[in-house]
Amino acid sequence: MPTSFLPDDDGDNNNSGSSGNGMPTTPFLPDDDDDDDNNNGTSSSIMPTPFLPDDDDDDDNNSGSSSSGSGDSSNSSDDGIDNPLQLNWIAIPEAFEQNCNTLREFIVFRQKLPSNNSDDKKERKLYTFISRQRQLQQQNNLDPAREALLNSINPGILGYHRRFVDDKLIPPSDEWKKVFEHFNTKTNRNTMAKYILPSTGKPYVTTKMAGSFHEYLLRKIGHQYFSPDECHAGRTHGTVQHLVSYILDESSRPKNVPDKSKYDEIIVTRDKELLRHHSYSSSYFPPKSQTDDFKEALDKALKDIMMDDAVLDKIRRCNTIEAVLEIEQRNPFFDTYHFSEAGKNKKFVPIMTTTMQQPRRMSFSTYTESPKLFPTLGVKCQRLFSYGAFGRAAADGRCRQIPISIYNLMVKAWEQSYHRLSPLSKLFPPNNVQVLVYVRVHGESKSGNIIELHNRYMGIHRDNGYLDIDNDSHMGGNHDREMNSHIVGTDVLTVNAGDDMVYQLIYPDKDDDQDYRFTQAQAKTNKRKGLVNSHPVEHGSIHVHTAHDDEIFQHAAEFGKITGEKKEGTEVRIAFIGRWLCVPAFFRQNKNDPPSVRYSMVNKRAYDKIKNMGVQKEEWIRVLEINETINDLLGYKLVGGTTKKRPEREQPIREAKNKKTKK
Repeated sequence: MPTSFLPDDDGDNNNSGSSGNGMPTTPFLPDDDDDDDNNNGTSSSIMPTPFLPDDDDDDDNNSGSSSSGSGDSSNSSDDGIDNPLQLNWIAIPEAFEQNCNTLREFIVFRQKLPSNNSDDKKERKLYTFISRQRQLQQQNNLDPAREALLNSINPGILGYHRRFVDDKLIPPSDEWKKVFEHFNTKTNRNTMAKYILPSTGKPYVTTKMAGSFHEYLLRKIGHQYFSPDECHAGRTHGTVQHLVSYILDESSRPKNVPDKSKYDEIIVTRDKELLRHHSYSSSYFPPKSQTDDFKEALDKALKDIMMDDAVLDKIRRCNTIEAVLEIEQRNPFFDTYHFSEAGKNKKFVPIMTTTMQQPRRMSFSTYTESPKLFPTLGVKCQRLFSYGAFGRAAADGRCRQIPISIYNLMVKAWEQSYHRLSPLSKLFPPNNVQVLVYVRVHGESKSGNIIELHNRYMGIHRDNGYLDIDNDSHMGGNHDREMNSHIVGTDVLTVNAGDDMVYQLIYPDKDDDQDYRFTQAQAKTNKRKGLVNSHPVEHGSIHVHTAHDDEIFQHAAEFGKITGEKKEGTEVRIAFIGRWLCVPAFFRQNKNDPPSVRYSMVNKRAYDKIKNMGVQKEEWIRVLEINETINDLLGYKLVGGTTKKRPEREQPIREAKNKKTKK
């Protein structure tokens, strides 16, 4: 049975409710008292993690299963990681920090503050801990470092009517109000009104949402977890505080607009009626337009992840996909998420063990604070901006703290493409980066021709859906409240490396009465009809995919046709895809975790979604190894006793029916 670390922290030396070693003897119990304890079911939001971090500083292969207290409980040094919140850890006793860790874990899994009416004495002890801190605050005796640590967990602990609060609804502090007023008085409302959804002509950001683009983005990414004074150019690269410094300091953003001859602009004008509001088209910057600084940053980023020269050379010499897989599995840098074999009743399998044609990926995010121990899980977790994928459970999402080299690369790409970005994306560089790896294995036919043996590609899709003008609803994408949300109105910034691929924008077919709401199936037909704007993406190039083009068109990427010239081995393309995201979540940060959960999301809302998944529920519970520990943390029974097992004879019956149909 898992336990929760609840040391005594109030100075009375009374370790009530715990064993002699300071460890409680029972886990969190569910909150079943039906009291008004402010459990409003909204999602948590904060941020990020390091590249392949070890969360416990030892070699004990802490898998982070149901054991507790097995990880390092101290965050004081954070294993050399920057102290983004700039807390005075000397003023924070270990017992206080441990209680904060337990409180943080409780809030992440329950999405509420602890209740004094709970049957669980551990939850009641957390309530007592909070009450004591509130009392000290009222007496002006609460140390500022302790107050800052509590506010970083949830600002409702000490303020905002002492209620659990959804981060997006938190009023700004007096410091941030002054910042907002400063930008709002300098903002040209006509500029905001002109940046509009191409389908409806409505502004992306209205003055009801914010008085400026600056205020809108600061509210989206969570300004409440740091002060304006903390956000400056001297902060560690990769922190959200450094990212926000670009918003606050206009002089830090690029000013010189490059000569137009240095890049090729994609202008989509096939249908002026359809594109009457289409003012921000995608752009492509070929390698010849890049600066030496950008090229050096790209080389550094490639070497700092698994794609150094030695690994690339080995992959390129492979003549079978099995050989490629062997190399990839020997270098465990990729996200170990799961993918459906096909069909809603099929099993999910680890993507890294398959020959499926999806690109392999690594996900990184900027961060406001370093990883924190979740005592019951026995592993450190960190708040990161999350971006998922269609068809997978949010709990299967993966993310790590962004390496400085990748962060710096995206800053350089942002500077290079600045003049072609949307008004929102111009304010700061991307806060999330996915590294996608595509391969195409070549072979030789019996007649001696070069043929394709295996190919990974990006299928036809939209990143963020579209607004249906008939019912005024967001279709086929994730709106700003979802955990993998792209901020509507921002771009997608891609840096390309390795072998060339072909990027494609697919148009709706006006002759077939299609508009921007055309389906993926229709897009495939339109591609065959030639309703495509294509261009190569080469090593060292940058591509900007705008929010306008994402709504009006669908897009894809694939390797070009094989020319027939002698070419053995494997082609490899690496894409660094930068996005502007607004909803963070906690992710496990132990490189020694089993692949099934390594760097995966831990979040009440993510597990709630699995609970409501119907036929796929048990399959996700299986592949993510969800156990009684998660039940205890959630306060309800996600695992066991809630869903009947499928009868063993059902599968043979379905196979027999299929055989009969084939006859």
